[in-house]
Amino acid sequence: MVCNDPRETEKDLNAAMDVLHKNAADYRINPNEIVFSGFSAGGHLAALHSARCSRRGSCPKAQVLHYPYLDAGAMIFCSEVGTRYREQMDFNECHPTSLMDRGVPPTIVYHANQDELVQTRQMTDYVTALTNHGVPHEYYEAPSGGHFLVSFSELAAATSLTATANYASLIEHALALPDAQCNRCTDNPSQALYDEGLVCNSPEIFSRVESACSAPHWNRRGYCRQTCFNLGKAYDGEVCCDSAVAADKPVEKEEVAPDSPAVSSTLCTPCYDNLSREMIQNHLTCADSEEDIQTKCRDDEYWTLNRLCQATCYLVGRGYDGDECCEAISM
Repeated sequence: MVCNDPRETEKDLNAAMDVLHKNAADYRINPNEIVFSGFSAGGHLAALHSARCSRRGSCPKAQVLHYPYLDAGAMIFCSEVGTRYREQMDFNECHPTSLMDRGVPPTIVYHANQDELVQTRQMTDYVTALTNHGVPHEYYEAPSGGHFLVSFSELAAATSLTATANYASLIEHALALPDAQCNRCTDNPSQALYDEGLVCNSPEIFSRVESACSAPHWNRRGYCRQTCFNLGKAYDGEVCCDSAVAADKPVEKEEVAPDSPAVSSTLCTPCYDNLSREMIQNHLTCADSEEDIQTKCRDDEYWTLNRLCQATCYLVGRGYDGDECCEAISM
């Protein structure tokens, strides 16, 4: 039975990242080298956040997952308070393996093959997804032990790590892995654009946005990150995921054989999660705003006019009229 809203923990994680970034000088830390390390349910939380984070500074540099509770954790996160999570069959939107993309940070996964709570299959499925998406990673499996920490010597025996290393060494090892291939870039408009009812990827204002991308305060606040990248004005070396699609050009769907029932001449278009002013002020993403998604997609005049949370609305079956979002676009 789910007794408390597990999504609050992900909001806490976002808030913690905000605190670390805003107070980095006082804490004497490098906010660009934060590593998540999660055990069991904490491993699921770390992996889930790493699969969904998109605000600048919200993603870790790397993650170390110790026997992460992937399947059950996803069921719990996707269940309503007061329901039995084991009865939750639709949990892909909370499942790190299903959400895998090129923006997941470098990952180290540790597991013991006698773990009866988290089957090895869950680990191998996750590692396969990491491999298929080109995410730098390492997988270590101890030959014994259950759903708990084993002695590091057992883990080291199955890997290239030395017996004198320890669990903290995995953090250092994760930092040494190649960087993530890309950033999930938000497309949040500046206050001026928002006040005019405009969104970043409106073709009629591309020249205006292109000029503004060079403004220091736009860079600092991360306005229109995806559109600026698509216009060749990337911020601070950012490489936005699935950026090969230009914001002003529809993308033709993959052609299939003429006798296939899936034949369609429909053009798909890039879809972005433009945020409402309330979301921006409260540091929320579309994924954090489930009630708004269920009540405002298609039904709210202002949301419809500005295509707010366009990608998320489309993914949950509440897309705006005429939308045909490209599967290749990072949501």
